[in-house]
Amino acid sequence: MKKAVIISICVAAVALIYFLSGKDEDKVKTNTALLSDAVSGADGKSRTRGIVTRETGPGEDETGWPYKAAGEETIRMDSGESVPAQENTASFRIQGEPDTQTYASVANFTKISASPQFTGYLVNFAANFEKINVSNQSTYRHVISMMLPTDVTPGVYNEKSSPFIVQFFGSESGVLYTLDYNHSFSLSIDEWGGPGGRARGTFSGELKSANGTEVIQIRDGSFNVGIK
Repeated sequence: MKKAVIISICVAAVALIYFLSGKDEDKVKTNTALLSDAVSGADGKSRTRGIVTRETGPGEDETGWPYKAAGEETIRMDSGESVPAQENTASFRIQGEPDTQTYASVANFTKISASPQFTGYLVNFAANFEKINVSNQSTYRHVISMMLPTDVTPGVYNEKSSPFIVQFFGSESGVLYTLDYNHSFSLSIDEWGGPGGRARGTFSGELKSANGTEVIQIRDGSFNVGIK
């Protein structure tokens, strides 16, 4: 009887250690920015496409609207309206902000294997990638990143799915928001065409500051981007 009790205690202790170490790994994983030179081409040059820039009018700062995608007509965002993602963009709203934000994809969904924690299909969307120094996280601003498993099928991923990462840098440079087990977030893959095809889907939910307690809510998110 004593032997059985001792074995049970040992098993429980091992399970607890595994659980805690797993949480630590998740914390390291989500606190590390996905935006990296992993999205660069084989020659080391960043592949940017359709960079979104802001046009500012008299008395407006760089956070003013509307957005304008390079080579496209200005997209005017009426307060309270959600706008479906155009090709090679992600569109979404932040609760408390009246306008829809539209970021251009830095590259297609690309399969990476940088480490056990960073293995899967990665895509980054940015308002203006040219203003970001990839090697300096303090310059990251207006970026949303997603990483899906290596085998993707249409369906729903949430804050408890693994491997699955969503990260967001807003108007405050260098401040990272990411998935948290205590805050609901879901991303739906509506279409996954595989290499050479396209990925389309929607997303919404809460992201928590990686180094604090602040929570932001993303609403009406959608994306439309190619797959490498």
